[in-house]
Amino acid sequence: YLYSTGRLPYLSDADAFSSPSGIALFIAGLCCVPQWREAHFYWVHRYIHFRPLYNSIHSLHHRNTDVEPFSGISMHPIEHLYYYMSALPSIFLYLSPSSLYFQGVHLIISPAGSHSGFEDHWQADSWHYFHHRYFEVNYGPGGSGTFDVMFGSACYTWREALPIKPRADAKASITAPPTASASIYMAGIGAMLGLWAVFAAGYESQLLALLPAAKAAKFQALLSPAVVASIAAYGPVALSLAMGVLQDGIG
Repeated sequence: YLYSTGRLPYLSDADAFSSPSGIALFIAGLCCVPQWREAHFYWVHRYIHFRPLYNSIHSLHHRNTDVEPFSGISMHPIEHLYYYMSALPSIFLYLSPSSLYFQGVHLIISPAGSHSGFEDHWQADSWHYFHHRYFEVNYGPGGSGTFDVMFGSACYTWREALPIKPRADAKASITAPPTASASIYMAGIGAMLGLWAVFAAGYESQLLALLPAAKAAKFQALLSPAVVASIAAYGPVALSLAMGVLQDGIG
């Protein structure tokens, strides 16, 4: 929509293929996608293994200890935001829409392959399987493993003595009732997103009418559209960090 309405500049086919510099920019925009994806995935993945974020967000994905393709994008909504933020450079840099398309398709499809399990079939990925088994290894995508090798987190084989004993899949715990902290966290997210939805739908005046006039004026001055959007975007992350630090410390 932004491309078609001219709200977002982009490298058109006419510009891309009319000069050597345009062709070079088009090719660079495509070739840099895998390198950027690897760097982004590694560092964002390590970030959400920080204990407060892991407990509130990434632990949901790690309930899949015996991974299969459908567990690839089975994750917390906040983790989805981090994951798909990888596409932002393709949107905001002056590149061809093909770069965004390439990145988007890769983001959607690749988790199925990387979570296809350890078995030796048409698409197997023991690299990420070991991450789900040992948690603190193989943060980056399979293939080169550049950053894991560089920072000493690469794991290529089993750590237990053979033969390997099967381990119960933690997905079974998803039927358990939510903990008090999880309920508080989801309630907080609901309040933040609900506030944003009220403003996005144009009902802020009806909401403020429920307050005394003096307080309504103060809230109206405070809650600008930018502030409300920031609360909805960054509030869940700040809440998870605060709750994690209060409950488990920073280590």
